[in-house]
Amino acid sequence: MGFKNLHWLCVNRFFHFLFCVSPFIMVSSRYYYPKAYKEKVVSYYYRHRPSATYSSVAKQFGIAGGHFTVSRWIKQSHRTKPRRRSGRPPTLSRQEIYHLIERRIRTTNKAHKPINYKQIHTAVQQQVGKSISLRTIQRIGKETCGIKFKSTITRTPQERKYNPPIPSIKLSPSTTIC
Repeated sequence: MGFKNLHWLCVNRFFHFLFCVSPFIMVSSRYYYPKAYKEKVVSYYYRHRPSATYSSVAKQFGIAGGHFTVSRWIKQSHRTKPRRRSGRPPTLSRQEIYHLIERRIRTTNKAHKPINYKQIHTAVQQQVGKSISLRTIQRIGKETCGIKFKSTITRTPQERKYNPPIPSIKLSPSTTIC
């Protein structure tokens, strides 16, 4: 076999992969399969393990990505806990974030009172005893807690006079609202 024939064979295999095989690989990202469906496929594979292959399971369930998708689901099913993440660990735990930041913001918002991240920042540093930047607390409020930043308009004393706050109505347990 000469060099030209070997080169032509490699080129043909490349184009065969490019046009015949790769479209089936890329289709898998276009479809969403629910978690329950994935678990069903994985359990079917383990029940029929000696005779079942990835491609036979993919054909059985009509999975668009073929054996690539089934093999990825089975590899993911071996992981019982999420992978360790690289990088710096968070300065506050989830419980600390909830109690010190999120709960404080939500309760003051329900009371219709403005709150500033600087107030939260000083309170968090006093209670935790760690040095945390103001920007970190703002990021935690936005990303982790899902709190949107809204600036308030400060009213002048004259505006407060003409627009007094709405009084809250206290109802007794026996009062019914129609």
